[in-house]
Amino acid sequence: MEQVNVGRASLVWCIDSPGFGGSEIDLIRVLSMVQSDSSVVIQGETICPELAAFFKNTGLQTRVHSTGNAFKHALSGLAGAYRLIHEFPSATFIIWAHHSDSNRWLQLVLALYRRRFIVVERIVPVDPKSFAKSRLSVPIKRFVASRVDSIIVNGKSQVEHYQQLFRLQHARVMAISSSRNITKIRNRVKKLCEDEASLRKTLGLPSTFLIVCVARLAAQKAQSDLLRALSLLPEIMTIAPTLVLVGDGPDRPSLEHLATELVPGRVVFTGHRDDPLPYLAAGDIFVLPSLAEGLPGALIEAMAAGLPCIATDIPGNRELVRDGETGSLVPVGSPEALAHAIRIMLTDRPFAEHCAQAAYDLVAREYDEEVEKRAWQRLFSQL
Repeated sequence: MEQVNVGRASLVWCIDSPGFGGSEIDLIRVLSMVQSDSSVVIQGETICPELAAFFKNTGLQTRVHSTGNAFKHALSGLAGAYRLIHEFPSATFIIWAHHSDSNRWLQLVLALYRRRFIVVERIVPVDPKSFAKSRLSVPIKRFVASRVDSIIVNGKSQVEHYQQLFRLQHARVMAISSSRNITKIRNRVKKLCEDEASLRKTLGLPSTFLIVCVARLAAQKAQSDLLRALSLLPEIMTIAPTLVLVGDGPDRPSLEHLATELVPGRVVFTGHRDDPLPYLAAGDIFVLPSLAEGLPGALIEAMAAGLPCIATDIPGNRELVRDGETGSLVPVGSPEALAHAIRIMLTDRPFAEHCAQAAYDLVAREYDEEVEKRAWQRLFSQL
């Protein structure tokens, strides 16, 4: 990695990245929107190849700042954070938080020294159970919130949820919603759908109903619930659909084993795809069974592509999927409810078409990237 010009950066981005997913995609988009020549990226112990390539291609200076978030790392984490903020005496720090405890010791030191910093929360926990094992999460978050310049969540529905979750009364919490180029996605999908049979053949997909899920293969995304739901569908449908899992991640081996056990021959694992749009174009419905989300870009893309969508009833999904209007919401961890919603969406085509059109209208109106770009540029002009 290139060495940083010490002390000269005006913006210092601090990230941790367990793999390439929605948070990393959004980071690339936002860094491209901000386009600051003096940004520096301080990363965790490891970095995914996709982010490393982006930093190299854009000339962003990077370095490793390794520290754990657990209490056993408190002393080294605090000491490392102290050295870091003195290394960049005039910089504004941006904590790109993959989860609620990301860079917690750096957040704490920045708050103690009253430095300028913002925290960008990419995934907001669904409830306090998510951090029940850490007694420090809530007090640190509340102290940081009392001194941070701003906490950015990526959906309007998450502002109140975040404040209630961490018992914050007067924190500067604001939303800058994730987005996509809605018109570009819709036009490209229409082009791809001109010969659907050829498209499916090119992608190696069958001619049955296709359920598509675009997500990292990790526990948070709960694809195992989707596989279990798929196993229930032959009992309630005459034609068994095929599931297409677009993405890769640490849970792939266990999911492949479960698919072989429950629904042999009915699941396609595509691996990571830089361009998931052909699979959305080929699909009949989109399902996101996550346990927790920020504001999922994959769901925005599916809505822009014109797919009827089903998602779990959690804050991030709930902002986009209004049950019975722009899609269907199901309880978290319920394969039975998921199977029922899939059956309805696949068999009641007027309902599915209504949801798809309403979903497209919503994302075109409120989640186009030009809206997000103006919000980030306004924020960073103030910083």
